[in-house]
Amino acid sequence: MLSSTLEDTLRLFGKERFRPMQRELVECALEGRSCIGILPTGSGKSLCYQIPAVLGNGLTVVVSPLIALMRDQVAGLERLGVAAARYDSTLAEEDKAALMDRLTSGSVRLLFAAPESLESPWIRQAMELVPPGLFVVDEAHCLSEWGHSFRPDYLGLPGFFKKHGFRCVMALTATATERVCRDLAGLFGVRDECIFRAAPYRANIFRQVETLREQDKTARLVELLKEEGRRPAVVYTRTRKDAENLSYELGKAGFSVKSYHAGMPPETRGLVQDEFLAGAAD
Repeated sequence: MLSSTLEDTLRLFGKERFRPMQRELVECALEGRSCIGILPTGSGKSLCYQIPAVLGNGLTVVVSPLIALMRDQVAGLERLGVAAARYDSTLAEEDKAALMDRLTSGSVRLLFAAPESLESPWIRQAMELVPPGLFVVDEAHCLSEWGHSFRPDYLGLPGFFKKHGFRCVMALTATATERVCRDLAGLFGVRDECIFRAAPYRANIFRQVETLREQDKTARLVELLKEEGRRPAVVYTRTRKDAENLSYELGKAGFSVKSYHAGMPPETRGLVQDEFLAGAAD
């Protein structure tokens, strides 16, 4: 019966079959067993918690470090008819009040939140009023090694999970060493049989590394972006200032470019994301 329900729900998300390790993670969550999934980018980690959120009891809380990703996830779920919402510092007070009403009425299945938000009074109140279900930690490697220096609030997630009585945890990441995996298992009490690692190879990804002098990087980037099939493109930089400077240089080279970083006002970041997804920027 469960298998039939899983297949039916899978079709709700427009899929005909599970990818490697997806079914195992879904079944663990539905059985109330904490699990770890190490699946490469693009292999469908989000489906692993979306199906248990639809089929299971209680609120599924998804901790994600990126507001842009949360916006995309919520929009995609709403298009499918799955009640989802996000909480972050950019929400106006009236939006927070409306969201609390939705939560307490039981009309939200998934709540996305940044790790920094979990100790806010709003979240604490919500967790007192809403029955907890599955606790999902995306980019879970941030709990181990260098990751917590990038987002130190990740270190409080195991305590939050235990404090609020979630049914189980699902820790997800695209890459993790054996040491990181052991750290996560110890923090959340995950048994060995509930650790799932998919093969990292993906036929649709091509990797190429070039070693360049600092002064040659921008010119080489311009050459690459002018090649057919190279756009739309996402270019990562080390700092916010680098992002602004490179955006300016690429604009001079004739590209339609937008900067995106945490130092920008939330409404500006939202507009940039929307323009890029709509094809208004290279």
